[in-house]
Amino acid sequence: MGFMKKLAVIFGLMLLAFILLSIDLVKLVEILLLLDVGTYLSALLLLVVLIFSKGIKWKLVLNSQGFKIPVFDAVKYFLIGFFFSAVTPGRVGEVTRAVYIRKKAGLPLALSSVVLDKLIDIILLVVFAFTASIAFIFVYNMQIFPAEVFLIAALLLAVAIFFLFNEKYLKIIARPVFHMLVPEEMKGKLSTSFSEFFSSLKIIFNNKKKFLYSVLFGVLFWFFAVVFSFMLANSIGIRISIEFMFLVYPLLALSDIIPISVSGLGTREAIAVFLFSLLALSAEQAVAFSLLLFLTGYLLVAFVGYLFFISEPIELKTLIKPNN
Repeated sequence: MGFMKKLAVIFGLMLLAFILLSIDLVKLVEILLLLDVGTYLSALLLLVVLIFSKGIKWKLVLNSQGFKIPVFDAVKYFLIGFFFSAVTPGRVGEVTRAVYIRKKAGLPLALSSVVLDKLIDIILLVVFAFTASIAFIFVYNMQIFPAEVFLIAALLLAVAIFFLFNEKYLKIIARPVFHMLVPEEMKGKLSTSFSEFFSSLKIIFNNKKKFLYSVLFGVLFWFFAVVFSFMLANSIGIRISIEFMFLVYPLLALSDIIPISVSGLGTREAIAVFLFSLLALSAEQAVAFSLLLFLTGYLLVAFVGYLFFISEPIELKTLIKPNN
């Protein structure tokens, strides 16, 4: 485990411990024990739909790049990637998916498909979180995040997208680092792979309709995720409107990609406590919901991904090996 990962784990656990020590743990357990099994099972069924929508979205990205993959394989490899992402800050473990299709698709295309898939997720997250923050200003007269935060995020996204699709400019910036850090014997191979990666990204411009379908599935996922979270809240007796959950979920999801904890532990609970307090809900209710969301939407899904991984293990170091 690298130093930054250790730091993220420590920070997240310390924040979570601080929150747990600040609330009534007996009341927290009582809330969790109120779980309505029927509602929770309905939420689990919707979770299956969520997982398949994620797999189909990635499949459509691959289709737009000219590579076909069965739906089940796309879902299976998404789950394996989710398992690895759940234990890495910022969910960087998602690139594991690329390892499983690299021999058939080629490593550059495999990696570019994951980058495009995550780019859709990040753009939609910024859009929905920005919309939620604006809504909080008008509905609750409260600014959750300064407008400058989203302006900076939008600017960084725009810059990232520009460089992703303009290889020559990125090469100008990266060339000094490339010559400084990359051994001479590897420069030729990495330079070729670099160019192939960018070529794979640009293929989507020849299949815009298929790529737009993947974006549509990304939007559908958000609606399913909100309803799933709403059902989880209801399963432990937390009565909030679906409209409020549409505002809360994007802000909770931000904690998942901020690389200062693992799987949003600690940061998600802190955000939930603050947002639920706007409806005069207790900190115990907020933490109970956040933990249930983590246990169901993260740990359970990651466990399924782990089962798929041990049934089809692969050496992650093959990422840097040439195709056979």
